[in-house]
Amino acid sequence: MIGKAALLLVIGFSVLFLMFGHTFNSVSNQSVDNYVDYFNETEAHSLAHSGANLGANAVFMNSNWTTGYSNLHLNGGVINVSVQILNASQNIRQITSVGSYDGTSDTVQVILAPSRFSEYAYYSVSEGGSIWWTGKDTVYGPFHTQDNLRVYKHPVFGDGQKDNLQYTTDIKGNLIYYNNKYQDAPTLLGPFQTGVDKPLPNDGLQPLRDAAANGGFEIQQSSTTTTTMVDEYVPGSWQRVHGRWKYTPGYYQQVPTTTTSLDTVYVTFVKDSVQIKMGYSKPTTTYKTSEIAPDGVIYAQGMDLRLQGTVQGNYSVVSDGNIYLDGDIVYNTNPNTNPNSTDLLGIVAQNNVIMTDNAANHNNINIDAAIYCQNGSFTAQNYDTRPPSGNINLLGGITQNIRGAVGTFSTNWSGQEVIDSGFNKIYRYDKRLKHMFPPAFPTAGGFQIVSWKD
Repeated sequence: MIGKAALLLVIGFSVLFLMFGHTFNSVSNQSVDNYVDYFNETEAHSLAHSGANLGANAVFMNSNWTTGYSNLHLNGGVINVSVQILNASQNIRQITSVGSYDGTSDTVQVILAPSRFSEYAYYSVSEGGSIWWTGKDTVYGPFHTQDNLRVYKHPVFGDGQKDNLQYTTDIKGNLIYYNNKYQDAPTLLGPFQTGVDKPLPNDGLQPLRDAAANGGFEIQQSSTTTTTMVDEYVPGSWQRVHGRWKYTPGYYQQVPTTTTSLDTVYVTFVKDSVQIKMGYSKPTTTYKTSEIAPDGVIYAQGMDLRLQGTVQGNYSVVSDGNIYLDGDIVYNTNPNTNPNSTDLLGIVAQNNVIMTDNAANHNNINIDAAIYCQNGSFTAQNYDTRPPSGNINLLGGITQNIRGAVGTFSTNWSGQEVIDSGFNKIYRYDKRLKHMFPPAFPTAGGFQIVSWKD
């Protein structure tokens, strides 16, 4: 009996050991398989990333590059990269990179768009000579000037902490203090760099004109001819009649005079509609914005434009002359209270964007837009003679050739700055402009990564 029990015990343990051995062997094999799979997936992912970086770099170096890469061998794997143009008019491109390693594949998609001046909270070529940034001035967002930066009593630049972003302040020239560094140095809440050259394009409006002609609303140049009667003096004269001199006195007569002048376009946004008229006393026509400008560009050819209203959608308003802001121009959905707002506006002028000297603008003006002035300035009409007009509450950004004046200031007996005429500035950056832009907004040269999807 003892021998049989011992034999059974040995057989039992042998079976147990065989079962555990089989299990351990399976676990070991599965661990090796998992490791191999993980290694292959990691290599494929790295290859896809490498291909995306190679493609992005190729586009950065050559904006017309669409060739891609076919069966590019790297580190024992294969990379295939293709380039797709998602929007030809705005030159938005998608790079798709597929990395393959030992039967395992991974894909990375990158969307690139031309860098836009709309991404700046503030940009200028010239700072206007004697205009200073003061302690009352704060610019939230990316800042650049091709000029020197003149500062007085610690203006604030950057302040990206509120958005978890790093807003860069860079200038081509130098910092110039009104008194000295101790009294005037700016508060820089983000990276700061001098000697940075970012020139304005010679004609940033041409892509907008092209977009207006192909899917936008092009307001053809028109003029108004008026005929008025004016008094014209006919001088007196001497004439010889029948051998004797006779004097005919001078006199006035009415003659017709014809005057031709370019029309001024009035544009008023009313949420999803826009009202347009070709002069102050002319009739108004109302359009659905999505119907007249499916690509979002409204262009006044060769004429000044006057603008106000509430914008619903994504649009750029363009003029070959000046754009006058006759009142508030704001978004239907405020991105400060609703970050998902898709309302966006570009105000683009060949010359100036001007806040009109009128009753509507004598108690603050609210502007939601990215502003661009090719040859001129963002300024206030009669800035040095108009009454104190409150604040410019700007949500967006300003790009201008020459920094324009919006008001005059003095220092009272207690050392505080007070408005003598015009506006105080409260410029807030619309952080959506880091990855969104109004239709066909002028480009700053080169591309930027809009999204990267693994």
